[in-house]
Amino acid sequence: MSMLLICGPAVLRFSGISQALSNGARGPMIILASSLPIYCLSVAAGSWMEGLGRPRPVMVCMGVANLVNLVVNLVLVPGAFGAPALGAQGAACATFASRVVLTLAILAYVARMRDARALGVFDKPDLDPARETEQRRIGYGNGASSFFEMGAFTAMTFIAGVLGALTVAAYTVVLNVVSFVFMVPLGLATATAVMVGRAYGARQPAALNRAAFVGLSVTALFGLLAVAVVWPDARLIALGYTTNRATVAMAAAGMALACLFLIPDALQVVAAQCLRARGDIVVPTFTHLASYMLVMVPLAWFLAIRLNWGISGIVTAITAASFLSAGLLIGRFRMLARRD
Repeated sequence: MSMLLICGPAVLRFSGISQALSNGARGPMIILASSLPIYCLSVAAGSWMEGLGRPRPVMVCMGVANLVNLVVNLVLVPGAFGAPALGAQGAACATFASRVVLTLAILAYVARMRDARALGVFDKPDLDPARETEQRRIGYGNGASSFFEMGAFTAMTFIAGVLGALTVAAYTVVLNVVSFVFMVPLGLATATAVMVGRAYGARQPAALNRAAFVGLSVTALFGLLAVAVVWPDARLIALGYTTNRATVAMAAAGMALACLFLIPDALQVVAAQCLRARGDIVVPTFTHLASYMLVMVPLAWFLAIRLNWGISGIVTAITAASFLSAGLLIGRFRMLARRD
């Protein structure tokens, strides 16, 4: 967080985007960066609950946090009920508030669980260097994968910023829709990882492979359903974000093209979690590095800026990276399954 607060404004200044966009992004970035420690606590507590097979309380807490996010957005972004119209900073404040609510809600639930003491919630853990090393190895690998993937998608926003405010607005709409769809595969990935991890710990390769197959199959079917909804309704979905005709037209075109990577993007996150759940940490990390950092970012720059494809170039690069990542990760899992 400290690095982001210190270096973030400088990165914006020298990124090539316009001064107006840079100045407008600085405030929201500082607010969002300040919420990261709180958000990390919620992720750790929520993942612990899901690992216990208790995802429902986490879902309820997230639902409450989303309601808080919506209410604060409706008040602070346009300036309702006499509040100042903060725009992007208001949206960042809404995210900050929702993360605080989510973290406090999950921690409160954990503290009040009937079996909290039996699970050792309030006990000082015994030192176990071997387990601590294994936990760090998995955590660092997962964190590095997320850094590469999220960092690459952040670079896509910078590339859109170089192309101008209209492209940024349209790409933001596309990314928001894609991220919303991605939430379901992300949940399926967590559920699949829990089942794969349990089978791996019990040394049951048949159950492990069956859990992975079910998870990937359900994810593929959901991806098909998402494409069937988003592709024909892209313009209507874009109109739900803005009434600006130019933004709607560009966003609708980008959204329709984005349907090409909805399925592989969903499959790659499930496959990566399956591999991590069975102790394979290095391959998913380097796959995300290669696919997103080394392929997607340069390709997006070349297509969107050098060839002047605009938002189509950005989406095409994401599609290529998604297919590459999904192919490598699923191939790796099949190779390990044959070895088992």
